[in-house]
Amino acid sequence: MRRRPLLPRPLWAVLLAAMLGLSPATAWAAGGGSGQPLSTVLLLIGIIAVAYIVTHLVVNWLERRFGFITGIEYLVLGIMAGPVLGWIGPGTFELLSPFLSLGIGAIGLWAGLTVPMRGLDALDRRALKAAGVTSGMTALVLLGVPWAGLALLSSGEANPELVHILLIGACVGLVSDPRPVQLLAAALQAKGEAPRFAAQAGAFASAAAIGALGLILVRPASFAGLEQLQILPWHWVGIELGIGLLLGGVFATFLRRELDEEHLLAVLIGMIIFTSGAAVALGMSTLFLNFVVGLFLKVTSRHAERVQALLANNQKPFSILLFFFAGVAWSTPEAAWMLLLGLPWLALRLAGRAAASPLLRMPGRPAPARALLAPGGVSVAILLDYRLASTTALAQAAYAALLLALLVSEIMAWRLTRRWLLDAADVPTSRLQAQLDLEDA
Repeated sequence: MRRRPLLPRPLWAVLLAAMLGLSPATAWAAGGGSGQPLSTVLLLIGIIAVAYIVTHLVVNWLERRFGFITGIEYLVLGIMAGPVLGWIGPGTFELLSPFLSLGIGAIGLWAGLTVPMRGLDALDRRALKAAGVTSGMTALVLLGVPWAGLALLSSGEANPELVHILLIGACVGLVSDPRPVQLLAAALQAKGEAPRFAAQAGAFASAAAIGALGLILVRPASFAGLEQLQILPWHWVGIELGIGLLLGGVFATFLRRELDEEHLLAVLIGMIIFTSGAAVALGMSTLFLNFVVGLFLKVTSRHAERVQALLANNQKPFSILLFFFAGVAWSTPEAAWMLLLGLPWLALRLAGRAAASPLLRMPGRPAPARALLAPGGVSVAILLDYRLASTTALAQAAYAALLLALLVSEIMAWRLTRRWLLDAADVPTSRLQAQLDLEDA
């Protein structure tokens, strides 16, 4: 008879990744650095355990019962524990950056594995069109309106850092998390092609956002002799793609054998650790590089579906920690009014989605714009990737404003997605009445 493990396998996986990712930080905290107590690292391990328990005892029940999924509670908790109450000091975010890179990498690998790549049917092609139109209109509004405003208000050249922030904001605005649609459809027992259509469109839109991030977030590391090579940013993007494909090919060879779940999980954790470490060392986007590896595995590996399912089962604690430390990294800018800049960004994002709706309207079917609003973990991963790369005061102010906007967007998205499903999918009468009673309450 096989003995049950002392801890569930997903928790072992996350703790292993934490210890491997934090080994430099642990040594530093134990005496190799100055002023940062070992209790910080112990606090992280405690948070990991609590995140797992909360995921399986509370969040899973909410998902099954109501299709309820947000990360705002963890964002708020992080803001309270960090900037508000001061339980986690400002230096802790930098100390834990290796582990955060692992979490960002897990989100990127999962996003790459969820993109439909082979055997696209008619519904997949319609979803791809919907994602393309929605992403294009959203990017046009998010970039066009601020750019026109800057052109009217300033006569000289635009601030390069401000342009960079606008591009990052556009990347965040393109994201559409497919999981709320899937969970709400399961909770409502919705039938028909609408749930799958919206989820596929969300996966394509998120892939476009991460691809754009790879073009924007280019920060080559400084190596001896690199300046003499005169490598341009566009050249570096090609290098990023090449390294991602190379790592994907290496990991695909490990997946050729028939592995049991334990060994497959070990390979998966090793993939994320190695790819994320390479991204940090080379000054690349951690999210983008892991995304490229996921895409390569999706196309070439026959075990891609198993890897995707295993990663989905083990990524929830990582997602909770990303939301939590996204809140910890939040700080009020010196000019507090800059926090309000997230509201125009949110309005422009909604306007971009609304502008795409007439182009996607079909007879008897509501446009999918309402189902493509949830920002989800990919948006937070993009912001954290940017936050780890840029430490200027303006970048931190933009991070804080966009994070607050994501809070509002996450709250709005759940209700709007549910209403879209009630209009677009076949929902049993009993479930429909229960949802109407819930809205009335």
